[in-house]
This record gives sequence, structure tokens and C-alpha cells, in this order.
Amino acid sequence: MTKTSINSFKKNIKGLWNHEPYVKKYKKAKYTNKSLEQDHMVNRLKTVNKILKQNLNKNSNILELGFGAGQSASLFLKEGFKYTGMDISESLVNFAKSKNKKFIKKKIASFYVGSMDKKLKFKNKQFDAVIIIGALQYVMNLNGLMREIKRVLKKDGIFILAQSNSFAIMDIVSPRKFLRFLARVIYKEHFMYSYSTTFKSILTETTNLKKQFKIMGNEKWLNKNYFTKGNYLPWSFKGKRRILSYDRIRNLISKYKFQIIYYDYGGVFFYRKTKNKIINLVFDLSNYLLNLLNKIFIFNFLLKRIGSSNIFLLKDKS
Repeated sequence: MTKTSINSFKKNIKGLWNHEPYVKKYKKAKYTNKSLEQDHMVNRLKTVNKILKQNLNKNSNILELGFGAGQSASLFLKEGFKYTGMDISESLVNFAKSKNKKFIKKKIASFYVGSMDKKLKFKNKQFDAVIIIGALQYVMNLNGLMREIKRVLKKDGIFILAQSNSFAIMDIVSPRKFLRFLARVIYKEHFMYSYSTTFKSILTETTNLKKQFKIMGNEKWLNKNYFTKGNYLPWSFKGKRRILSYDRIRNLISKYKFQIIYYDYGGVFFYRKTKNKIINLVFDLSNYLLNLLNKIFIFNFLLKRIGSSNIFLLKDKS
């Protein structure tokens, strides 16, 4: 990947998270189980909070990278941790400051604007824990970030990495989503360029498939109804986001010499996307049964690869 394309990607991500119409919805988000489509995010945050309480003392210094609108910050501060947050969005940083004024006044919370693709402006061995929740997909310079996390972590400090699973069962159950999933796996695609499920998007956004069949993207046949039918969901800010599955995150962990202390998939496979009580009941029953099966080793091997989240508690072993 060229330096020009990397800089273009960084610019697009920064533009996205400083675009007020886009970040506005995150300011309004309340992570509760009453919110449709947020079951997996609620459970993911609860799991991270549980891991923190089990592994750290109160008043421990924690750093969260890519904290969004600060919902997690408020939770961790109420648990008694000293909190430092960094996010690329100036708008969200200001919003988080306004929501946590009392903690800032007590000097147990601080919020900064910054990019995970650059050197972190923190001291060596400053934090007892570093946390990333649902933000690693935006990082281009993984080598630099992992070096920086190791640098700012205290000896025996913990690193919690919690990401949505790009290959979750909810993202492969429909025919088009399944075809998109197969293309990404077979052609080893590491980035997504939209949420679209049209055949045109699958053909033009799977890099190695596009190269193999010499598809330029402007062919007339791509604009026929057969290829454009389906959900066309382009992004306002052109860029790419990492596809992060269980196995790909495991490979990253191994590459950067972190030791896995604990793993959790967040307890959710199907999350509610409708107000239909019958469908929601089916989803709830499915989650219950799959969680039971997950306790059996044979099923665990598969189910942890299709859960909604991948949550790792890590320690530096280098």
C-alpha cells in the first residue's frame, strides 16, 4: 500500500469522525438492552467492564483509545478508575468532556484529541490498562500502534481489545451477505469499502477477485439490474475499514507478541433489528441455545468464530 493511499485513508477517517451530521447519532446513543441493534454493543461494554473490575484495583490508570461519545468513559469512571481517553473526533472529545465535568474537576478524567496512527502523547509505562472497543478497524499503522501500546503500558499491565466480529452470524445469514462473506474469505480480503450487498459491490470491492477477473468497475454490464439489485449502502467518506474476524485478531495478537489471558464473544449471536416481538423472541431463544452449546468444546470451536464480538484480555509477553 502506497504512502499516498495511507494518508488518503487517514484523511477520510478523520473527516468522517469530525463530520457533525455523522457523529451526532453517537452522541444520542444510549447503550441499553432496550435499544434495538445494540444488544451486542451493550454486552461487549459490560464484558469489558467486568474484565477491568476483575483485574484492576480502583484508582488504576486506564487509557481508552477511540472512545467515541464517552459512554464507556462514564461507566469506567463510576467504577472508580482514573480515566484517560483519546479520540480522533474533536466534536466527540468536547461532548465527552461536557458529560464528565465532575470527574474532570476531580482530576480523575482527561480527554484528548489524537490519532491511533500517530505516536501517543503519553509517558512510558503510564497506564495499568489500555482499552480499544470497536475502533481498531480504523487503524492503518498497526505496527506503530502496537509498539505504542506496549510502551505506555506498565509492567504486568493489561490490554483489552474488543471488536465487533466481521464474520458474525448476523452478517452472513442472508444469501447476498453469505456470498459477500465467501468472497472475502476465499480472496483473503482485509478491508471493506461499504456495507453494500449488491453483486456489483461484491465484484468491485473484493480486491483480489477484481484483479483476477480484470474488472475495472466502469463496465456497462455492472450497471444492469441483476448486479445492482440489493442493499446499496455506500459511505459518505470514501475509505476502507479493516475486516476483523476471530482468527484475524488471533493472528494479530500472535504477531505482536501478546498473551491471551481471557476470551469472550460477548454472549450475543443474534441481536434485535425489529420491534416484532415474535422475531425478537426467536432471536432470544437462539442466543440462549447457542450459549448453551458454546460450553461444549466441539461447538465452541465454531461458535466463537460467529459470535457478535471478539473480546480479548491480553498481556505483553515480549
